[in-house]
Amino acid sequence: MRSPPQPLTQPVARTPVWNRLRKTASVAFLLVYYLYFVWHIFGARFSGDDMMNMDYYFKLSPLKLALIQWMPWGGTYRPMGGLFYMAIFSLAGLNPAPFHSFALLTIAANAYLTFRVARLLGCAELPAGLAALVMCYHGGIAALYYDTGFIYDILCGFFYLAAAGFYIRIRSRNRPLRAVETAGLLVLTLCALNSKEMAVTLPVVLLAYEWIYHPPARRKPRDLVIWLGGAARAPLLTAGLALLTVYGVFFGSQALAKQPAYGLDFSLARLVDFQRNAFGDLLFLRNLSTTAMAAIWLAVTGMAWFSRDRALRLCWVLMVVGPLPVEFLENRSGACLYLPLAGWAIFAAVVLVGLANGIAALLEAVFARRDWVRGLTVTALVAAAVVLWSSHNLPYRNGYTNHALADMGADIALVIRQLKALPIQPQPHSVVAFLDDPLRTFDMAHIAQLFYHDRSITIWQQATAKHTPQELSRAEHLIDYRDGKFMVVR
Repeated sequence: MRSPPQPLTQPVARTPVWNRLRKTASVAFLLVYYLYFVWHIFGARFSGDDMMNMDYYFKLSPLKLALIQWMPWGGTYRPMGGLFYMAIFSLAGLNPAPFHSFALLTIAANAYLTFRVARLLGCAELPAGLAALVMCYHGGIAALYYDTGFIYDILCGFFYLAAAGFYIRIRSRNRPLRAVETAGLLVLTLCALNSKEMAVTLPVVLLAYEWIYHPPARRKPRDLVIWLGGAARAPLLTAGLALLTVYGVFFGSQALAKQPAYGLDFSLARLVDFQRNAFGDLLFLRNLSTTAMAAIWLAVTGMAWFSRDRALRLCWVLMVVGPLPVEFLENRSGACLYLPLAGWAIFAAVVLVGLANGIAALLEAVFARRDWVRGLTVTALVAAAVVLWSSHNLPYRNGYTNHALADMGADIALVIRQLKALPIQPQPHSVVAFLDDPLRTFDMAHIAQLFYHDRSITIWQQATAKHTPQELSRAEHLIDYRDGKFMVVR
């Protein structure tokens, strides 16, 4: 059985120079690895979802945006995303570089948080580092890196992992949370819930941690009640926040579940289809049969619960419950799997290193227990695994992602450039009417509203909502699109 991590209050012995160099080299390798895979994304453009999201939050007053962060029952669409968009928009306007930079920096922070959570669960540095490497870049969820429309998944991952790490760090000292620490956990949980609904599974993971790492002395009703009121108290409080969020999603004034794209389909066909897509995106195993998927889950479950490794068990819980909020929605895969990816990453890293150590032990016995055999074998096997993993990701970086970057947002960037060239500056409360435009979607109205940076200005778009000549005559500005350019009619 894996021994629990040592209390963090104990004095730390001086680290040998070679150990510090090894850690520095590992961090440098992860940084270079990450930058190699994402450096070209810093120049990415906006996506259509960015314009829709940003315009939605722009139309909320700053006060309302601040207040709804504390009202999970209201059903407002992912208010933490509003803080991301509006904070950067207020400073940088419609310049996509700061948005992408923040998203990529947060992904890097999430890789570090994955490392910390793995270490707190009792994993050694090597598997924790490998899990961080997987979280640095995963081609199966490539859209997460270049499309800031997935900022909700990134932010949810950050606060989810931060809350889990914060909680486990305190509980690893074998003491309950103090009042101020409980408040901190609830704030982190609320931030995760405000980022994306995936965070409703956080209380389940925290309760599972308590059951696996700090179970009741006896599984009798009285002991269970004591456990629920003691060790499980803080996770149960986070469950209260999660229930408020669930209420908002289904019954709030802007309930997300009422939208057609978020209709739940509790069918076996939907479950199987989701699992097939998830295995394809997370494990690069495409078009698996139902039998093959069941066999993989059976093997994973067996490794988790028969090995008696507590970290594997908790990761299994995250792998199972993490995707539940999207598992019965249509076409949810790719970047939507970012949160359960953390569980898969730690799980796979622990199994890989355990397998490497087992092979190394056999070879060490064959070679008369020479110490260098074990280290060399583990190093070679882990290096081979890293090379293999990188080779699976390279086609996504060099092919799929580059093609997506070439196409994404080119029309949006064109519209922004042409709006800058127009010799008009609408006054507050005026009406700007676009008789035609290159997009002919609601994105045009979103971009124009954001470009003029004034909530009082009304944007009319003939391509999406026909206005009568009498209505158009009252517009202060008429803009047409002819021969590939915007032209001021009035």
